[in-house]
Order: sequence, then C-alpha cells, then structure tokens
Amino acid sequence: MAKAKNGIFGSFSGKVGNIVGSMWKSISTIRKAPKKKTKKEKARKPRTEAQLAATERFVFVSKWLVPFHEFINVGFLNIADNQTEINLCHSETMKNAITGVYQNLGIDYSKVIISKGKLAPLEELTVTLTEPNTVELNWKMSYPGGAKFNDQLMLAIYCPEFHETEGFIGGITRARQKCSFTFRNRLIGKELHVYVGVTAMNRKKIANSVYLGTLKPSVD
Repeated sequence: MAKAKNGIFGSFSGKVGNIVGSMWKSISTIRKAPKKKTKKEKARKPRTEAQLAATERFVFVSKWLVPFHEFINVGFLNIADNQTEINLCHSETMKNAITGVYQNLGIDYSKVIISKGKLAPLEELTVTLTEPNTVELNWKMSYPGGAKFNDQLMLAIYCPEFHETEGFIGGITRARQKCSFTFRNRLIGKELHVYVGVTAMNRKKIANSVYLGTLKPSVD
C-alpha cells in the first residue's frame, strides 16, 4: 500500500501496481517495480567476463574504502547532493585509483582522495616520523582564498597489512602550523600511507585531501 503525504498531487511512498514511490535525501523518486525473473530466465545466460570484471572492480573498491568511511563521510559532505558521501568517493576511486586487471586489482595510493572541495589546502605540508609510533605534521601559515585560522585538520593513516586506519578529524587548527599524532604500537614497523585534509569549522567548506606518501617505521 502506498501513502500520499501531501495529497494526490504530492509525493508518495510505497507500491501502487507496478510503480514504486520513495524519498531519498529529500528527493521524491518514482520507478517501475523490477520484474521477477523465472528460473529459466536466470539460468539462460552466463555472465560475461566483462560483467564479472565490472563486478569485481565494484566489490574491490567497496571493501577497500571501508576503513576510510568516517573520514569520507566528512570529506565528501558538501558535494554529495544526490548520493551518499561513500558512493561519491567510491565513484572517484573507481575512476582514478584502481590499478591492474580482472582478478589482479590494486590501488594507486597517490590517487586516492578522502575529501574534496574548494577550500585551500595546507601549504608546504610535510610529515616526519619522530618516534617509532609518532608522526609530526608541519605546514606554512597562510590563509588563501577564504581559508581561516580555525579550519580543522583531518589525518588518516592507512595500514595495508591490517587494512585499517588511524587518525583524527578536527581538534587541530590551520593556525597551529604543526601537530603530532601517536598511533598504536601494532603499526610500528608496518607500511603506512598518510592522507591529510582540511575542513572549515562549520564543515561548509572542505579542501581536497593530500597524499603525503609512505612511512615505513623501523622497529628498534
């Protein structure tokens, strides 16, 4: 049964015959209900290699992005008007950061972005390993193009071996010019990839994230 929330001329949710109405991100949508396939139709054609390859790429990126979800939900907040932040980042990653071919896919870490927007990024940004489990970020004090002293940093450190991230969102301002972050000891000696983004205090402006390369901490 469908419900018309704003009268017969407004949006509706539910099913009427073979028409389905729904609301998503304040957008009213109407679509035709999918036709159920018979067992003969399902078994009629095997999937092509191209279809299998497309599915593998989609699933590969979906799984790879999972540790970054909390960062992506902030980093793509202002441009995900008609889709979720995760879906938008998924599309960007599919388009720009996949390497390899079917059954042998990989990621170009330098082309991954976890935030996207028009806010000015930090200038002359560097990362240094100061202790086996501590990184230090340094950057130049500057406020180009609407940037403000209280813009907030976003740091994501990714470990391929454990497929997990560490870091923070907010708490460190652009005006600080430096910060240190201590990660868990289990990451000492592992290959780590570092991403830094910036958001306005009110999240209304966001900068493109910057890839700072690979850290390979040594075990004492």
